[in-house]
Amino acid sequence: MDRDDQGAGPVPLYHRLYLVLRQQIEEGRFPAEMPLPGELEISKQHGVSRITVRRTMEMLTADGLIERRRGRGTFARTGALGTPITGQLSGLADNLSSYAEFTAVTLHSFEYIPASPMVAATLEIGEGESVQKAVRTRSREGVPVSLLTTHVPAGLGRTYSRDELASGSLIRLLERGGARVDSADSTITAKLADAFSAPLLGIQVGQPLIALTRTVRDERRRPIEYLSALYRPDQYEVRLSMSRDGTGSPNLWRYEHKAQV
Repeated sequence: MDRDDQGAGPVPLYHRLYLVLRQQIEEGRFPAEMPLPGELEISKQHGVSRITVRRTMEMLTADGLIERRRGRGTFARTGALGTPITGQLSGLADNLSSYAEFTAVTLHSFEYIPASPMVAATLEIGEGESVQKAVRTRSREGVPVSLLTTHVPAGLGRTYSRDELASGSLIRLLERGGARVDSADSTITAKLADAFSAPLLGIQVGQPLIALTRTVRDERRRPIEYLSALYRPDQYEVRLSMSRDGTGSPNLWRYEHKAQV
C-alpha cells in the first residue's frame, strides 16, 4: 500500500481526495468538453502520490462520475448525479409527507424497545417506557437518499402496522392514529458515514452526510415523533431563504427551510 494512503486521520487519503474531486464534479468545476487534469498534476495539487490519485480515479470511475476516453483523457460525466426534485419541508403534515411522494421506502427494522434516556427526554416520557422504533431508507430511482430512524410513543405506534409503515408516510399514519401534527423542531449538522449507515446508503465509510434530528409535536405541544435522519449530500440539499421579520429590527430575520431531493 502507498505509504500516504492512510494519512494521519481515520479516513484514508485516497478517500479524502475522492470526496474533494466528487464535490468539484458536482459543482461543475470540470466542463464536459475538457479533460480532467492528469494524475501528475492532481498529485502535485493535492500533495499526494500518484498511486493515491490512481486509486481515487478508480473509485470515481466505478461510481460512474468520470469516464476515460482512449487517447483523449479522463472526463467528468455530465448528469451523472441526477437532477434534484424540489420540495418544501417548512410546513406541517402536507410538507413533511411530500418527501415520501418522490421516494421509495425500504423498512429495515420495526420493533418496540424501552426508551433510552435521550429518547425519553425528547419524547417527554419516562425512561424505559416502550417506544416504537423503525429504521428505514428512502431511495429515488434506485439510489438511496436517506436513512431514517424514528421513535414514536408505543400507544401511538400501535395504531399502524409494520406493513403500513413499509409502504406509507409516517406522518400520515400518526394523524390517522389520532395525532394532529402542529409543529416540528429540527437541528441540522454534519456527520461521517459509519459501518452501519454506509452500506444502507450505498456509500463508503467516512463519506460526509447531512444529519438532521426532528421532534414533531401535536397541537397540544406533546412530542409524537423523534426522527434522526442521515442524507446523502449528492442527493439532498438544504436551502434557507431569509426575510425581515417585520419588527423593524435590522438584526432579526425570518427563515424558510427548503430542501431538494
